[in-house]
Parts: sequence; C-alpha cells; structure tokens
Amino acid sequence: MICNERFKKLANKYGFKIRKCPNRNDILSVQYQNHHIMTIPRKMYGFIKPNYRPIGWNRPHPDYFRLEHELKNWNLLIKRTNYLKEAYD
Repeated sequence: MICNERFKKLANKYGFKIRKCPNRNDILSVQYQNHHIMTIPRKMYGFIKPNYRPIGWNRPHPDYFRLEHELKNWNLLIKRTNYLKEAYD
C-alpha cells in the first residue's frame, strides 16, 4: 500500500510543504517556511521493504508510520518552541 497521499494530507494539515529534491529523484524534502525539516522517500509504503533503499545507502527507506511519528514530533518542536529562530539566527 503506497501512503504518499496520506502523508501529504498530514503534512498540509500541519503547515508543511513537500518539495522535490533537485539532485535526486528517489527522495522528497519536507519543508516548513522554506527550511528543510526531513527527507522522505518518493514512494512511501506502510511497511518496510528490505530491497527499497535510497541510492547509495545500505538501509531501507523508513515506513509511513515512522515518518508520521517524526512529522508530528517536528510539528510539536517547531510550533511550541523557537527552534527555527535559534537554529537560523
């Protein structure tokens, strides 16, 4: 089951944007106010596929549920603290 649309809806709900990476076609960038927050695979599955790996990496792409958890944690960190202001000032 490919979960790309499900993750996109969740990202839009929290105010994140999903953008293409200019150099690679197997990953996407999740951004908040034009700051890169996390990297996600182009095709996201609800389970880990051992042979579905990023180019040049030895570990498989993470599954949807792990990335959903990371996105929710980023949402809490960014919205409840001044993380971006401290990181980029």
